[in-house]
Amino acid sequence: MCLSLTLQAQSFVETALLFSRTYPGGSARIQSLGGSQISIGGDFSSALSNPAGLGMYNRSEVTLSPAVNISKSTASYLGETNSANYTTFHIPAFSMAFHNDYGKLSGFLGGTFAIAFTRTNDFNKNYQYAATNPNNSIIDYFLEEAEGFPVSQFSPGGGLRNTPTHLAYENYLIGDSTVIDPAANPNS
Repeated sequence: MCLSLTLQAQSFVETALLFSRTYPGGSARIQSLGGSQISIGGDFSSALSNPAGLGMYNRSEVTLSPAVNISKSTASYLGETNSANYTTFHIPAFSMAFHNDYGKLSGFLGGTFAIAFTRTNDFNKNYQYAATNPNNSIIDYFLEEAEGFPVSQFSPGGGLRNTPTHLAYENYLIGDSTVIDPAANPNS
């Protein structure tokens, strides 16, 4: 209990945002309501956000919700347009709810136990774009990000570790200017 350790997860904000976005999932009833299952009971989708809503069940049920996802994306970059289309069949929700009523008038009167699978995110989207850019390169961005930092910033614990600029450094897209000219500024 007296020992403490420092833990660190991913440092990319984009990754955290990617996994924090949720989409309405669950039964067709909840999807038609835009995912507002918080206050509605008697639906297995309540198990995700409001388990007390399972108390509204008055019988047991098994539910399977199939779905078809049709997606089309278009991206434009420097006057060139690319598009991607796909259709997928998936099962966004599956549940088993077991309801039990007791014939007593006091004490434990009954309840519902549910096992539910609900899809809360979809990573099956594909965005692509491509064009020839004669004016600049992504390497220009990496050079701007790394300018003024010593090479030690790419080592473990460094400020540029786990960044796209670090990947550019590790793949020899950018590097220390003293490699070309030993008399150059090592922070360039």
